[in-house]
This record gives sequence, C-alpha cells and structure tokens, in this order.
Amino acid sequence: MDWMTMMLNKTVKTVGFGGIALLALTACSSSNDSGSDVTDVTPMSAFQTLGVNSATIQNRVSGLPGSAFDAVPASGSANFTGTGVVTMVLSETDDLNFRAIGDADVTVNFGNGTDANSESISGGLSNLTAAVGTEAQVNAGSDDSTMLDVEGEIALSRLNIYTRADDSLSNRFGVSYGGTLTADGTDYVVAGRQEGGEDVTGGFDGNRFNGTFVRGTEGVRLRSIQIEDQSDTFATVGEGDTAVTYEGSIGIYGENR
Repeated sequence: MDWMTMMLNKTVKTVGFGGIALLALTACSSSNDSGSDVTDVTPMSAFQTLGVNSATIQNRVSGLPGSAFDAVPASGSANFTGTGVVTMVLSETDDLNFRAIGDADVTVNFGNGTDANSESISGGLSNLTAAVGTEAQVNAGSDDSTMLDVEGEIALSRLNIYTRADDSLSNRFGVSYGGTLTADGTDYVVAGRQEGGEDVTGGFDGNRFNGTFVRGTEGVRLRSIQIEDQSDTFATVGEGDTAVTYEGSIGIYGENR
C-alpha cells in the first residue's frame, strides 16, 4: 500500500489500494486561558467520510489471510457486502484523477462452479459518488476537488470459478467486470478481467476469498471476498476515432455477515 502525508489545516495520514484512502485526522491541541487543553479538529468533507468508511472495510478484508482451501465449498451460496472504488487517471500531465466510491454487493453460487453455463459470481458495485482532482486532492477528499454524482454500476460476471490449473489454490478465482458510469454528462465505459492466477513474478493478484470462520459455523465458512485489478482496468469515453481510453484500477471488498 502507498503511504503519504498531507496537510489540510491538520495532519492527514492516508493508506489505501488504488486510491482508497484511509484518513486519520490528527487533532491539534492548545491551551486556553484556564490552562485546559482545547482540541481543534477540522470536520471531514462528505467524500472524506466516504473514504474513511470505505478504507476501514478494505483494511479489514485485506488484512485477513486467504481462506483455508478446504473451506471453499462446492455447493451452497454466500453474499458479501461492503465497499468498492474505481479510479481513473484522466491526465498524467495535469495530474487529474477520477475516483468513485460505492457499495459492493457480491453473490457467489458455489454449486454452479462445475457448470460451464451457470453464473457463479454476480452482483457488483453501485450507489457511487466520485471526486475529480489531483491525486493528492482525491486521496484527501479535499474541498479543492470536485464531487460528482455518478449514475450506473459495475457488474461482475463469472461462470465456472473452478478453472485454475493448480486445484489446491481453490480460494482464488477469476472474474470479469464492466459497466458504464455517467458523471457530469460524460459516459465512462469501464471494463476488465482478472484471471485470479499467478503473475510473471510468481505472486498472485488480489482475487480471493479471505478468512475462515470456525469449523462449527453453519453454512459457508468464508469471511470475505476481495477483488482487485491495479493494471488491467480501462475506461473508454466516446466511440470510433474520437474515443479516448483511460487507465485505472478497481477494488471491491465484501464481508460475509
């Protein structure tokens, strides 16, 4: 994760994936005439609040280890709810970024995993709000960034999730995603696919089930779902010769409650 420190009339520490920023406000203390400490805290903006809530869920999900392999079932279903972020770099030259935060709702039908024609993963990301500004501004939820209402959603799709060459890693999966996000009159057509496999360095991407409930727990024992794509997310604006494509990232984090 990237760490950075920013000053917004207070100290703000941020940490997050692809721009999901966890903002910890550090209060400034001073003494009044009576000698008691007075704490001066600048209220958070609406987008800062979204960022804090989103990052809290993200850190909780990604902080769990991968689910035990034998905890991933071959039947039944589970619903994971939480948060997600879509980030696009609109201009590297002008340091202009688009970041949308929304609600994640993902359903996994494990019993469909061996049926090539049945959906195993569905749901996605909806109810989004965006900020546009420099990377520092959208990380901090600064009032200098522009907040935008977003119409549309990102949908997830996966038929057979049990297609890995190494069957022992059954807590990993691939997923496709896509959708059109409309903000300030502009349509951003977002698309990508994460295979859930090994990369060239021998590591793994972020698609996985995390955590395992105790064995006595009834039903699906997986605690959370994590979907991250930091390199293959693209958003296209316009069509034909006038189309412009922006690079970006996506992160979806849901908990099985």
